[in-house]
Amino acid sequence: MDEGALLDDLRQRLEGEGSRRLLFISRYSLIPKLNLTLLDLLLRVRKERGVYLSIDRPHKFMDLLLKKREIPREGLTYVDLVTKGSVGDGSIGDVKALLSVGGFFWLKLLTNTFDHVYDGVSGQTTKFSIEGTQFLLLDNLSVMPAYNSESSIREFFQELHNLLDRYSTVRVYLVTHGDIHPTMLSILKEFSEKVIRLEGTMGD
Repeated sequence: MDEGALLDDLRQRLEGEGSRRLLFISRYSLIPKLNLTLLDLLLRVRKERGVYLSIDRPHKFMDLLLKKREIPREGLTYVDLVTKGSVGDGSIGDVKALLSVGGFFWLKLLTNTFDHVYDGVSGQTTKFSIEGTQFLLLDNLSVMPAYNSESSIREFFQELHNLLDRYSTVRVYLVTHGDIHPTMLSILKEFSEKVIRLEGTMGD
């Protein structure tokens, strides 16, 4: 399935969708295409504002794809958890480094204000408030068990759940591949209101 067909498929699946916690499961090789198409739908078609949390690849990877496809980035804020020092002074960065300071501490910043986030248009770091944001997209959660304990991961999703309780207009889109640790998959399904499997519909 090409990106145009995938965009139409996602648009139909999400039309009138009332769930605020959605889990997308795709083949690993097609996760970048899925992320890109979701952002195209949310940013260009729906003209929403959101946050892209890059867990698997540096944010510059997705930013380059958005530029290439001419997908507007004005409504998008990046939080890069892969590239050390990519956001401000490195207070948020490098997933491996996070483990040594208590796991995903950065999520707690979501409930207030990010101190250092990357503006995809200006290329500068800036402060950011969750107010006015419609979505959070987490790009590939299958890597979490490699750097975090099960209890830390469960705490992460509890914090995310608390965030949604506080901000009723925010939706969360989770993306992972099908060959994922069973415990991690179970946690994702417990958190999610709806699971959308795209493995059988997405071609190379």
